[in-house]
Amino acid sequence: MNCLGNVAGIVAPIVAGIVADRVGFATNFLITGAILFVGILCFQFLLGHIEQIQAPTTEVSGIEETNKAPA
Repeated sequence: MNCLGNVAGIVAPIVAGIVADRVGFATNFLITGAILFVGILCFQFLLGHIEQIQAPTTEVSGIEETNKAPA
């Protein structure tokens, strides 16, 4: 996952420059919007229901929980 994120970070500016040079800069916004829309659909339909997990008990984790607020 980190590898694909890094590759996308390298490739995206190159592709955006080529697209801007050949068809205009506004097309980059349309491409970005389409990718965002696909991401929203994937998040909505493929991810499923997200629930918060419970913290393990002190016996399992060995860490005592404190309720002190950070200074």
